[in-house]
Amino acid sequence: MTTRRTAALLVSCTLAALAGCASSSTGGSAAARDGVTGDAILTLEDARGDRSARETLTMLNLPLPGLGGADTEPVEWSQLETRGTADWATSPVSIDSRRGLALVAGEEGVTLVRTRGSIERVGETVTGHAIASVSLAPSGMGVALSEDGTTLHLLNTSDDALTHEGAFPLAMTLGEGAHAGVALLNQHNQLAILDEGRSRVAMMRLSRTDDGAISLEALWEQPTGDGPVAGAWTSDGRTLVVAEKMLSDELASELEILAASGRVSFFPSNAGDPTRVMLPGRPTAMTVSPDGSRVGVVLDRREGPTLALVMNGRSGAALLDSTRIGEPAAGVAFDTRGRHLLVALPEVGALGVWAVEGTTLRDTDMRVETGPGVSAVAIAGD
Repeated sequence: MTTRRTAALLVSCTLAALAGCASSSTGGSAAARDGVTGDAILTLEDARGDRSARETLTMLNLPLPGLGGADTEPVEWSQLETRGTADWATSPVSIDSRRGLALVAGEEGVTLVRTRGSIERVGETVTGHAIASVSLAPSGMGVALSEDGTTLHLLNTSDDALTHEGAFPLAMTLGEGAHAGVALLNQHNQLAILDEGRSRVAMMRLSRTDDGAISLEALWEQPTGDGPVAGAWTSDGRTLVVAEKMLSDELASELEILAASGRVSFFPSNAGDPTRVMLPGRPTAMTVSPDGSRVGVVLDRREGPTLALVMNGRSGAALLDSTRIGEPAAGVAFDTRGRHLLVALPEVGALGVWAVEGTTLRDTDMRVETGPGVSAVAIAGD
């Protein structure tokens, strides 16, 4: 591991070898104090999609030059080599900012990583197959979903250890045909399963029995559209936000075609009716602001990749704005203050920054170089 200084931006890079990520920023001048701050995790993958390639978990320093930091301040990083599943994982990293820990999905199991100071591995567990999605709750409980979406691994974490506490076939609780894409824990130990096999959201509760074993209790389920794509809990754990893909029939030149569309659904954790907002394209990635009032969604549209901003407030939910990204886009995340959206641009090899200004989106023209194949980004800071 190479450590240049204490860092605050995490980047997971899948590279054919141990080559480092390019780490610099271009465009823009010194920004105001409300610039991008805190930690973020990026997932970078080898452009060849080689599953045997190494990943490098990398931590970069923030604030970035031009986004709250001095223009002369370098972006520096430290690295930790891992082997992971970035080329197919939906949620390859889950962060507990309060404890400074992160779960990282791997080819044969899960790694627990300390994110404060110099990045370091503090625990590992072997599951015997690739992990596609991980989720870590403030309680220390965690879950890891197998690549095929059929097996849920229950985990327990401490500041210096990771323990595997059991594996459960999802068919036992969700029924035959269940195929999960993502499993998401909140701070109340409620577990949301995005079931792609049956186009639904299934809610369960994790609890411990008197003898210390972990049990799963089914609570409720709700249908989604053509299939759930991404999900996230609001910070208070009261609302599950899910991006769903939809299909609508259209006629063009006497040929029937399928036009991709989507929506964002807000599911109350207590099984109330969801609030839904239609989207002008198929969602591919989604993020929820720290206060839960805004949702950013990357859309796949015929006109090109689009970034959409959705509101969730007391008066209801609505699509506020959408704007062309201009480049192929992947993951998206709000910064720690909810004032910027960070968009992964895999072909450019950079992280794009869009400002959230009231109800509108503005491209800051800021591009932070990451190296090729950036596919996901998630905020880790407070």
